[in-house]
Amino acid sequence: MSIRLESGGHSFSEEQLSQALASGEGVEVEIITPRTTLMPAEARLAPAEVLRMAGLAPLATECAVESVAVDGRVAVMAIDSALYARLSGCSVAYLSPLASVDCSREGVMLNLIGSVLYLHIVEGGVLRVAEALPVATDADILYYLERFNEVYLIYNRAVYIKGDDRLAPIVRRVFKSVICE
Repeated sequence: MSIRLESGGHSFSEEQLSQALASGEGVEVEIITPRTTLMPAEARLAPAEVLRMAGLAPLATECAVESVAVDGRVAVMAIDSALYARLSGCSVAYLSPLASVDCSREGVMLNLIGSVLYLHIVEGGVLRVAEALPVATDADILYYLERFNEVYLIYNRAVYIKGDDRLAPIVRRVFKSVICE
């Protein structure tokens, strides 16, 4: 069973979760939160420590989890402690869009899911930047793009977008080459 958990809520029914827990089958939980960072898979650090080092220390009601490794990257995320305790009765694989990026494509990858913008910059087959950014309004998206353009000159690169439909018109204002997935 796959579950997508967005900050403050989840997109699965309690009945589905209860069935998965009762059956003993594995559960994949995709965590959607800006309180996420990456670490190399071989860096065996405690998830809570990684979040602290990134300035995202878990709140009193949260705990830190790490995703399955993807191409040598592990996403470390803060999730609600009560949900973590609820899922502890079954085999759970945590996932994050921050860890999933195709490094064979050059350019900027943007994925807007709810109120989180996942931004990846790939240069020369290497992931240069990976960020999970909080988004309240369209102006937030334009702000982040402008700040990243100041450092990485991203407007002259191809941008691959997916997720929320509101992303395309915003991105077309500033990028020359926009590819919708």
